Amino acid sequence: MSVGAVIAYAGIYVAALAVAFGFLFAFRLIKLI
Repeated sequence: MSVGAVIAYAGIYVAALAVAFGFLFAFRLIKLI
């Protein structure tokens, strides 16, 4: 695996995590209101 591929996979992984946490956070806020 090349360095670029590793960086690309890491970026996708971090983006997916950020989206998942964003949805969780929004869901909790909606439930609180």
